[in-house]
Amino acid sequence: MVPDPVKTGRTWPHLPEDEPKRGGERHGSSLQGHGGSMGEVRMGEVRVVVSGRVQGVGYRYFVRDAALRRNIRGWVRNNPDGTVSIAAAGEGTSLEQFLEEIRARGDPLIRVDEISVTWTDARGEWNGFEIRR
Repeated sequence: MVPDPVKTGRTWPHLPEDEPKRGGERHGSSLQGHGGSMGEVRMGEVRVVVSGRVQGVGYRYFVRDAALRRNIRGWVRNNPDGTVSIAAAGEGTSLEQFLEEIRARGDPLIRVDEISVTWTDARGEWNGFEIRR
């Protein structure tokens, strides 16, 4: 069993930015650059399906911690087919950073092969970020 990184204080290693990207590309559009006045915070929501070695390796805790660091609301859960589903809402730039971090580059246990992302307008239906079972 992989220890909960929040309880253990474990930090997740990351490789330099020039590390080749692994995993699938995002689908849908980015929230950055979509209308709005200067200084307006653009909120959005994403639905994500992640495949790879993402079950039994602490990935849901990894995702939860990334979300909490960026004030992202939503949930993460394992799917019966071995993938992980994520629903997340927050400010557009924070969501972009969150999506980059959940690729878990450099993590010794987690391997993300593909991420499928669908962007929608935020509905604001969640408080906090939870791990669903």
